[in-house]
Amino acid sequence: MLWVETPEGEGGKAKDSRDADKTDDEIAEHVAGVMLGSNKGAQEARRRLLPHILQWLKDHGADFGLDPKDIGESHAGAPGFLDFISGQGLDPAVVDVWLRAVLEAWKVMVLAGFPERFRQELVKMRDEL
Repeated sequence: MLWVETPEGEGGKAKDSRDADKTDDEIAEHVAGVMLGSNKGAQEARRRLLPHILQWLKDHGADFGLDPKDIGESHAGAPGFLDFISGQGLDPAVVDVWLRAVLEAWKVMVLAGFPERFRQELVKMRDEL
């Protein structure tokens, strides 16, 4: 997660004692868990984290291929990515339901495709040996 890797002085994550023994990848994994968590603690932490991540996106998004025109409103006048991830104009309950639906669909897709993908990889490994 680029926000975690960016120095604090450039808008990156303010690392504290909780982060002392963790790698950037471990910190990013924890942040992702907070951003996707459904329990009350995760929701409260998400509300605290989101403004920092949004500011980083505003400051650095274009550097990583995020079209600056999509910050705010998109080309068609629909809400841009910052509006969606900040939940502006969207009921938080709707955002949570949407996120859960997307994650459930992804889980079903992965579970359905995993056996075949695994079989293909075994065949490829056997051919290479």
